[in-house]
Amino acid sequence: VLEMTFNNLGLGGQYSLTEAECHGYVKPMREGSDQALYSFFTGFDEALFANLEDNRDVLKQFDGRALVIWGGKDKVLTTGQIPFLQEHLRIPKHDIHIFPENNHFIMEEIPKKIPALIKVLSAIE
Repeated sequence: VLEMTFNNLGLGGQYSLTEAECHGYVKPMREGSDQALYSFFTGFDEALFANLEDNRDVLKQFDGRALVIWGGKDKVLTTGQIPFLQEHLRIPKHDIHIFPENNHFIMEEIPKKIPALIKVLSAIE
């Protein structure tokens, strides 16, 4: 299942995960969180994002900082959602990072870049 998911979302055979990393993907399903994951993935379609705007009032209640780290070639979460999130979560432009050549599993694709961005955000708070 992991291999099929990774292939479909852009990782393909170019990245190899350790056994521990694979376990991190499978662990929630084995520990009873599978219903939430199942609901998320089976309800994941264009309608989900069309309904994103229905949640604008909930998003505006968030009182914290948000950091967007996005793969420009992500087939699941397209960059089209970013302006809405930026507006309603009040995310400054310098906290939005789009990596144009990367896909959905951005942490596996560019693992050394992501912690540095999170560290910068944490240092500011």
